[in-house]
Amino acid sequence: KAFSLLSLLETGKGFDWVIYMDPDVEIALPEIGMKELFEHAKDIAETSGYKFDQYHMIIVHTGPIGGPTNNDIIILRRSKEAIRFLRMWLRHSDCECWVDQGAYYLEVL
Repeated sequence: KAFSLLSLLETGKGFDWVIYMDPDVEIALPEIGMKELFEHAKDIAETSGYKFDQYHMIIVHTGPIGGPTNNDIIILRRSKEAIRFLRMWLRHSDCECWVDQGAYYLEVL
């Protein structure tokens, strides 16, 4: 997922955000559109003390069902910060667990 996301963010045009979901992700409320989801994310960001435009990535931890390090959903802003994050993830990918779940490990570090 990290290689695909990096390629998309570095070369893609015409979008501000990209969302990656593992194939086993279940959408529980498909009637909620992406616009509404981002409006809710903006509300949550404001309660954290940061403005939404300061966020460059949202990494969803799906435990306990997905395990302690499962990051099935990754939402990235097309920004230098998100690209830097992905490059760091890949630089530290010296085993299969890092390539797949590296976003969670880097978030913890």
